[in-house]
Parts: sequence; C-alpha cells; structure tokens
Amino acid sequence: MSERTLARLFRTEFGMTYPQWRTNVRVFHAMVLLAEGATVSETGHQCGWATTSAFIDTFSRTGGQTPGACRIGPPQ
Repeated sequence: MSERTLARLFRTEFGMTYPQWRTNVRVFHAMVLLAEGATVSETGHQCGWATTSAFIDTFSRTGGQTPGACRIGPPQ
C-alpha cells in the first residue's frame, strides 16, 4: 500500500489527517497530566513539545483554553 493510499484511508476512517490525530492524542494526554497536578512546563516536555510556549499555543488552539485552565493544584 502506498503512503498516499494509507493517508487517504486514515482520513476517511478517522475524519482527520494523521498529524491532526497525533496532536489530539498528545493534547488529551496533556489534559490527563494537568488534571493530575503536573505543571504546564513538565507536561509540555513529557508530551513531546520542544518549548513550553509551543505547547501552550498548540494546546490552546486544539483545546480552546490554556493548559493552566485545565491544571489542578497550586498556581505556577
């Protein structure tokens, strides 16, 4: 199977591209970590973002709120 065919089938099956799906999975995992009390910086690093600002930007665009709004625990 070609890469293009696989990409087309993935989009048909899941309604999004593989990179979109992967970002959604990473943001969901980040939400779990934040709910458990992890800091925004720790969470971004553990979920694979190179910088905290990139994590906050992607999280906000994908989730509709900042990661700090999802966080449980004392403020950073």
